[in-house]
Amino acid sequence: MDYIRTKVSGAKNRFIDDKFNLDLSYITPRLIAMAYPSCGLESIYRNHVDDVANFLSERHNSDFLIFNLSGKKYDNNKFFNKVNKIKYNFLNRFKNMNGLIIMPQH
Repeated sequence: MDYIRTKVSGAKNRFIDDKFNLDLSYITPRLIAMAYPSCGLESIYRNHVDDVANFLSERHNSDFLIFNLSGKKYDNNKFFNKVNKIKYNFLNRFKNMNGLIIMPQH
């Protein structure tokens, strides 16, 4: 799976360490940007929702807020119900905005 995800990402930044290979970028130490997490068939080429949840739990002790800018639905329980949905009509001028902003709280 990592091979496919890396090919799909192309020249984009990825977070890669011993446990994780995720399409996400730290903008600052307290601000992360990434595409929305997926499950099922989409997880072949996107970050799997369980991998993202594990990453946030391990790296940020479950101390974070998520702003869902994608309009996509997923299981918020995996993120301790710390997901804030931003109304899509607010983002109409940002038509390519299809992801998450994550703010670690420590």
